[in-house]
Amino acid sequence: MEVYHILDNIINKVIINQKNDNIKLAKFINNSISVIDLDKFKNSPRLDNADVFKLLFNISTINSFKKLEMQLEDGYITLLNELNIIQKDWILFDNFINRGFLPGYYNSKINNLDKLVISLERLSETCCKLGGIPFFDNLYHIIMLQINSNYKNYNPKTSKEDILNKYEWMIFSSENSSEVSNFIKTLLAFNRGWTCSHSIIKKTEYDNNNYIYTYYFRKKN
Repeated sequence: MEVYHILDNIINKVIINQKNDNIKLAKFINNSISVIDLDKFKNSPRLDNADVFKLLFNISTINSFKKLEMQLEDGYITLLNELNIIQKDWILFDNFINRGFLPGYYNSKINNLDKLVISLERLSETCCKLGGIPFFDNLYHIIMLQINSNYKNYNPKTSKEDILNKYEWMIFSSENSSEVSNFIKTLLAFNRGWTCSHSIIKKTEYDNNNYIYTYYFRKKN
């Protein structure tokens, strides 16, 4: 309870001083709140050439850009809500820009590929919504080169193994000959690009019989 009381005091102070301060409050879709320090963003080297972002947050130092007043509602900026950026993704963005923190990536090395790929995709979407961040674009390119060099023989057998999210996956199982025939004639036609990965035999819980499950994949467009 004490933590909530301290946070509530901070929020109230921010609201009172918001007109003369670079500390802002943002409210998200589920009414969660984040405190935004615009000075940190203004001075971050990771935001070099991120002109659209700086324009959106009114921190641009380029004189030719017209300053845009940030829209407020009950003392909270509405920009992130309007861009459909959730608090979780904003925290990821904030940590990356102001602390250089990217889950799964430490000291320019990949230490958890699953976390890294998820973080990269979430961060990429947020950066796009905010007008693009050149520093992130460059880092994304570098990391993907690292991933590709580390996974030259990348050959996943299931969607769970497809940690780079390169393929679409499909599982088919049927004992009905007409269903199998229809499946082969339609979905497995050569021009659709599906390839068989492997098959496994599983027992079902309801009748304890063995069934063949076949995994198919194709490259994403």
